[in-house]
Amino acid sequence: MHVVFIIVSIVAILLIISTIVLMVSPKLRGKMLSKQFESMRYMLDESKNDIAKLGNTSINIKKQILDDNEETLTEIAKKEAKIKSFGIKNAAKAVKEGLTESDSIYCKYCGSEIDSDSKYCKKCGKEQ
Repeated sequence: MHVVFIIVSIVAILLIISTIVLMVSPKLRGKMLSKQFESMRYMLDESKNDIAKLGNTSINIKKQILDDNEETLTEIAKKEAKIKSFGIKNAAKAVKEGLTESDSIYCKYCGSEIDSDSKYCKKCGKEQ
């Protein structure tokens, strides 16, 4: 029991002395900081590599998804273009006929005729 007390006392004294030396000695503080900076630099380099690998993996996954669904995506794009062209044609038709002649307007999204005071389209339900 007496030996444990002596060992604990010696460790405590060494800790106090090392703390005082670190506070007083700029050279020793510099060495400690340089080791910390070195370890931080190593961790940052490893993180950069991990992020680069993650970015490459996500790009490859996105390419794979696009390749697997190319036909579906092309079909969706064609349908959207058709809907937009239909709306443009109806808008041009409305401009030709004049909007003030009738009490109705055309939907911005689907091109169907709606009342001029309507906030939503009756066909597609989108807000005007």
